[in-house]
Parts: sequence; structure tokens; C-alpha cells
Amino acid sequence: MPLGTVILRRAALSIPTIGGIAIVVFVLLLVMPGNPADLIQGEMVNPEVTQALVQKWGLDQPPLVRFGRWLGSLLRGDLGSSLVTGRPVLEMLGPRMAYSAYLGILGIAFGMLLGIPAGVISAVRPNSLSDYATTTVALAGLSLPVFVTALILQLILGFHLRVLPISGAADSLLSPAMLLYAVLPAISVGLYQAAINARLVRTTMLDTLHQDFIRTARAKGLASLRVIGRHALPNVLIPVVTLMGVYLRTVIAGLLLVEIIFAWPGIGRLFYDAVRQRDYPVIQGVALVTAVAIYVVNLVVDLVYTYLDPRVRLEAEA
Repeated sequence: MPLGTVILRRAALSIPTIGGIAIVVFVLLLVMPGNPADLIQGEMVNPEVTQALVQKWGLDQPPLVRFGRWLGSLLRGDLGSSLVTGRPVLEMLGPRMAYSAYLGILGIAFGMLLGIPAGVISAVRPNSLSDYATTTVALAGLSLPVFVTALILQLILGFHLRVLPISGAADSLLSPAMLLYAVLPAISVGLYQAAINARLVRTTMLDTLHQDFIRTARAKGLASLRVIGRHALPNVLIPVVTLMGVYLRTVIAGLLLVEIIFAWPGIGRLFYDAVRQRDYPVIQGVALVTAVAIYVVNLVVDLVYTYLDPRVRLEAEA
């Protein structure tokens, strides 16, 4: 099946899913307690001001009318404007998404660069000291919630040792100082993925090393590093790539907490502030953009998986 046809088919299937997410988010906003018109005024709430703001924002209209207006604006490429700042939601999302993507990519890279070699070393030397150490660290990484990991790193490396910043970010993503600000949040996000990768790679590698094609490669006199890197590792990476879609959802959930703890100016922090202020257009925009991002990444993962596994590629072409 041509690649373009696969992408178009997946895009068509995503429309009902994203539409369902938009409906669920809208319904949740209807039952969410609190009035943004009251929250924006602070402690001195004026009923007349509240009524004027509610009418201005159209919050007094029936739910179906409000949803229809939002859907119509969405089809025109307009996510609306923030109730708090008055800025277009798309304008607010752009820089925040860049910061979140930067942190998410670093977290996933950390999880792969640490977890995959650790799993390989653990499998190549089973029941050794390195195997026990890797297993213990991986279990700890799986057991600790991301916010606990973030607070521990912030307390030890940031507060006591003072070797890394504990909050904020540089003014530009291209600034060399940005890496210093991103180290602790990226480790917090990626440690869980590193633990999963280490356990998964160890299990898969142990099974792969006992396959016939590995015995054949060793019988030919190939060096151990070449057998592992050239023949075993590509087969081990297939389940790791398969779980990338799951990793993304975990990373996004972790980003929400990590960005709050480290005051990172990303989309997770924007979503938190929007929920706290009942900024409905921003909440809807963040939820929709996140759903689209997850779908796109899952599509890319599926295509990469098809490329890595010849059996899946042959089934797709059949």
C-alpha cells in the first residue's frame, strides 16, 4: 500500500477520535465549577461586571450554540481568544509548544540513551553485578512518580548542591544556558522511560541472544560487539519503537507536573493556569492540539515500525 494512502487513511480515522475528544472536553468544561468572570475580578466581585463579561463571552448561551460557534471557528482555523489575556489562543500556544517539545524531546532522548544501553549490558551479562544494579535502578525508576523524582532532583542537585537551576528557563531555546535549565526537568520526564526501556530491552535481548540466527552469526566467527549491534539490537529496538506512542502519553502527563514544579513555560504550565482561571478557549485549544500531536506521533511510530519490521511491511503492501 502506498505511503500516501496509508497517511490519508489514518487521517480519516483520526477525525472521529479528535472530534470525540473535543466533545468530551467541552462537556467537562460545562460541569467545571467556578465562573471565569468572577475569577478574573479577584476578591472584589461585582455582579454587574460579571453579567457583562458573561454576555460578552457568550457564556449565557445554550451549550449547543456555544459548541457550534467554537466548532465553526475551529473549522476556520481559529481557536478563539483567551478570556483572561484577550490574546489569540494560537498565538499563545506557539511559543509554549516549542518549549514543551524541547523538553519532551530531551526527556525521550535521555530515556533511550540511558535505558537501551543499560538493558543491553544487563542482558549480555545476566546475573552479574551490573545486571543487579540495572534492575534495581529500573525498578526504582518505575516505582517513583514523576513529581517525586522531580522534587528529589530539585532538592538535591538544585537546592543543596546548587549545580543546576531549579526553576525557570532561558529567554531563547537556542541559548546555551537553556540546556542547564532543562537538565533536571528532562531527567524527571525521561527517567521513567529509561526504566521501561531498560527492562524491555533486557527481556527482549535475552530472548534474541538465544535465537538460531545469533548462533549462526557467532559460528561464523563474528565479534561479539558486531553480533549484538548488527544482528541482535535491530530486533530488540522493534518493541521499543512500538511503545513510543505509549511513551508520548506518559511524557505529556509528566510534562504537566514537571512544568509546574520547575516553572517551565510550556504547554503543560499553560494548561494548568488555564484550568485554574477557567480560561475555556485555552483549555479547549491545548486539549485539541495535544490530541493532534499524539495522533501524529503515533502515525510516525507506526510508519517507522512498518519500516523496521519486514513482516509488517509485506502485510501492508499486500
